[in-house]
Amino acid sequence: MKNSSITINFNPTEENLSEIFSWTTFPKNNWSVIQKCFEKNNLCVAMIQNETVGFFAYELEAVCIFIIIAETKESHRNRGVAKFIKKAIEKNFKNSDYKAMHLYCAPKSSEFAWKKLGFEYYPENARKNNDDKIYMFNIFGDVLQLSSTNYEMLNNDNTIEIWNSQFPKNTMPNWFSNLDFKEDKKTFLKPLLLFGSDEWKVRIKYNGNCFEGRYKDFDKRSEVYECFYIGEIK
Repeated sequence: MKNSSITINFNPTEENLSEIFSWTTFPKNNWSVIQKCFEKNNLCVAMIQNETVGFFAYELEAVCIFIIIAETKESHRNRGVAKFIKKAIEKNFKNSDYKAMHLYCAPKSSEFAWKKLGFEYYPENARKNNDDKIYMFNIFGDVLQLSSTNYEMLNNDNTIEIWNSQFPKNTMPNWFSNLDFKEDKKTFLKPLLLFGSDEWKVRIKYNGNCFEGRYKDFDKRSEVYECFYIGEIK
């Protein structure tokens, strides 16, 4: 099957929804979630010759897209349907405020399928790793590229450093990067996005100033809860 035979619909009909309910393997107590996503226009479906063969049901958060439920019809699995839907979502939201997708694997065995789609595991000590669920993410937006090697690359003037603990034992940060600003000298040229814990230590040097403390103390008015997200100096 060629991907060109797949069509994507971000405005599915009741008929598409009925088709999904006719073949989904998720139990009926999950159907209301799919229904709610449909009603919010947060359901993306894949079709082949007018047959609904896959879907992603999602929730739009502040800067991320949370994938709640996704499935490919059994007769069309291992044919690239999920990959095609994922790419369509990335393209649809490419120029928006949304920069990444995240999810937890249900069932847990689905982690290998998500890994094939380019999803990564949350970092060690991340907030959502404190339970027995498997959390994964995929960043598709244009964001600041963090490094964990070549610490000497930092210019010591405008930088960001992040540790995966509130009270790190090591002086060397786990992630770091130089910062570039727009003309206002406050807005990052590219925003920082990292899936971690809001208790983690952050150090930001900017224009002769320095913030050092927990991520959640950097901007207490932030409405972004699903990840680290810093787009400007407050």
